[in-house]
Amino acid sequence: MSGAPVIRVAVLESSPQFTAALERALVDRPEVDVLWRPYRDDLLEICRSTPLAAVILVIKSDDAALTLLRTVRDLIPDVPLLCVVEELFDEWEWTARELGADVVLADVVAKEEFVRSVGRVVGRE
Repeated sequence: MSGAPVIRVAVLESSPQFTAALERALVDRPEVDVLWRPYRDDLLEICRSTPLAAVILVIKSDDAALTLLRTVRDLIPDVPLLCVVEELFDEWEWTARELGADVVLADVVAKEEFVRSVGRVVGRE
């Protein structure tokens, strides 16, 4: 192995709280590169240009988030998509899953559960 990261996980999050938890959990996995982006357009550019193992959206449960989810799924249909959602409602979760979210978690979930969920997805690569 050349030492370069081979597994890339993109994270859309305005403040890198979940990103930091993920990076701490993956400190012993140098092959995993966590790409934190605070802005939607930056995340979409990564989705268009970078091979990814997973995408994580830390978002609000609103229509704009569903539109983003649909856009990401259309850009990269075979990449696992995880959503960490503020104020998760059953109806929103069902819609998100219908649009292609593989995992939907409430943002009040413990960071350890979040890291386990990401680990299960990244482990599939």
